[in-house]
Amino acid sequence: VSIPCIDGVIICPDSEIGIDTEILPGTIIKSGSAIGKGCVIGPNSIVENSVIEDGVELNNTQVYSSTVKAGAHIGPFVRIRPDCVVGEKVKIGNFVELKNTTVGDETSIAHLTYLGDADFGKNVNVGCGCATVNYNGKEKNRTVVGDHAFIGCSTYLVAPVTVGDNA
Repeated sequence: VSIPCIDGVIICPDSEIGIDTEILPGTIIKSGSAIGKGCVIGPNSIVENSVIEDGVELNNTQVYSSTVKAGAHIGPFVRIRPDCVVGEKVKIGNFVELKNTTVGDETSIAHLTYLGDADFGKNVNVGCGCATVNYNGKEKNRTVVGDHAFIGCSTYLVAPVTVGDNA
């Protein structure tokens, strides 16, 4: 494990970090976290009670009680709230928040996006400024998006809603 500059780096003693992983300044790895090999974590990232698989890059990203699968590239300025699963080779751009959401392999989420209480399939494109509207004032509902769907910029998916494969 490489820590080129220890400024602001905090690593909880019960954390696991794989070989050839680089931890950049300002990164905090909290209790219950496991980070795979060949990752780049930081700068300014927080990982708490989460699994980060091999080859993941987290740039200025917060991950809480979630799983990020191999080869994902995330950030900057991304918040992954509890109960999320981010698939393999997913790309998440800047200013994105996920909550209780599953993102399928090779999906791309551009930027300025909120996905909450949702299930997105594999190889989905989510354009800039999209949001799932998951709360109607009384209850939360889920959004489901199938494989290979294209969600254009400034789209609001008002749950409960299902977008089919290839839509």
